[in-house]
Amino acid sequence: MHSRSALRRVALLLGIVLLPAIAAAHVGTLDAFFAGMAGPYRIQVTIRPPGIVPGVAQVTVRVRDASVTRVTVQAAQWNVGTRGAPAPDVATRLATDSSLFSAELWLMTRGSYAVNVAVEGFMGHGQATIPVSNVATRKLEMPAALGWTLGGLTLFLSLGFVSLIRAAVGESVVAPGETPPGTRRARGRRAMVVAVAALAAALSAGRAWWSQVDRAYTRQLYAPLQARVGVVQGDSGAVLRLSIAESSFVQRGSTPIIPDHGKLMHLFLIGTSAPHALAHLHPAALDSATFESVIPALPPGAYHYFADVVHESGFAETMRGSVEISQASAPNVPSDGDDAWYAGEVERGTRHALPSGASVEWVRTGQWRANEDVLLRFIVRDSSGAIAALTPYMGMSAHAMVARDDGSVFAHLHGNGSFSMAAQAALAAINRGDTVPSRRADVPRPRLAVAGETPAHALHLTSTGELEFPFAFPREGNYRVWVQFRRGGQVETAAFSTRVR
Repeated sequence: MHSRSALRRVALLLGIVLLPAIAAAHVGTLDAFFAGMAGPYRIQVTIRPPGIVPGVAQVTVRVRDASVTRVTVQAAQWNVGTRGAPAPDVATRLATDSSLFSAELWLMTRGSYAVNVAVEGFMGHGQATIPVSNVATRKLEMPAALGWTLGGLTLFLSLGFVSLIRAAVGESVVAPGETPPGTRRARGRRAMVVAVAALAAALSAGRAWWSQVDRAYTRQLYAPLQARVGVVQGDSGAVLRLSIAESSFVQRGSTPIIPDHGKLMHLFLIGTSAPHALAHLHPAALDSATFESVIPALPPGAYHYFADVVHESGFAETMRGSVEISQASAPNVPSDGDDAWYAGEVERGTRHALPSGASVEWVRTGQWRANEDVLLRFIVRDSSGAIAALTPYMGMSAHAMVARDDGSVFAHLHGNGSFSMAAQAALAAINRGDTVPSRRADVPRPRLAVAGETPAHALHLTSTGELEFPFAFPREGNYRVWVQFRRGGQVETAAFSTRVR
């Protein structure tokens, strides 16, 4: 009886409804953003994958140095690296903006790519590697006008084909000016009937083939890893358990999950209504597909959850769903020392005052617009108003989370971009010629760092509270933006809201 009542309380505590998601690395956007150094040059890069495979990705590179003379871009599949990649394409400098270069890249297969951006100028050569998860999320529909045009041409050519067959059989051996005999005209009509039947069979077979190809493509449209989510009672209170279906790994041939910022999974809980809570959690792995995290002290209500993982191939993806917390969680011991959460009002202006006396200013001018490349700029000030000194939070100067109010868009950003540091390290290792990642137990894994070199993410650390995050809001709507950083050993969170036109 006691166990039944406990189960009933558990069921009341958490109700879960999984939502479909068609997005890789983040939710609602496939775009990859980078802001940082390519050798001696500071650049900002936006890569917009096509959403269809094969397809053409749009790449824009903004350079911050007038001495840049040439920019090239190259797409290297994760399993071949630069050794099997096509030659780099030269980006075109825009006539209307000398600091902006543009290029197009064919992405021929599904999976993880390293887009290598090389910059040349008076200060030498520099390169940046940007991970891109390329998946098919949609089909291109044929425009109605094109369909009617092709249908008309098909009818015209079919009638011409049938007429030629009739004339060839019924009249081709008749001398000019003579009337074909009745037997030959009858033979021509019979040939015409056979031609119509053969043409109909060919068109039917072509339609069946195309329908089969279309169904196969539809079946391969990307969907994130499937997960089962539930709640159990632990010593520290309610525990959220997420289990990735093993069949998802096997059927898709996924490579193993690797740590990103030292964590196998980054789990975000975002409240759908006031007081707009956020939890940034790092569940502990019970096995290769099961993760648990203590639910922190969050107010009751509905939450969206987003679980980020990175594969050894460099492919990053986000599992998504919704969860209902029916009663307030009690204060508890977090599952991970880097867990952080926030519950409070969201600042609609440009300055968020923190309980510690510090503040965060969102430096913005004008109105945000959808699909416009921007740098989200923030300044952290201490209680005296001076720019604060920060310490790294999971290897980065700060983290930012962007979410649309309805949960249809979510992105986890860092100062150098929207991609995973682990994905960048894995793809850079493959580009160096290290062992290609494999799920085979007897094949060594690639080295993710070279002895004596500075890790890629460490190049973007800052000791000051001046923060920048490259991004482009993918669609109009109301968004919330959280900025998290560590100061004086404590992780602090500032929350903002904005409207995108």
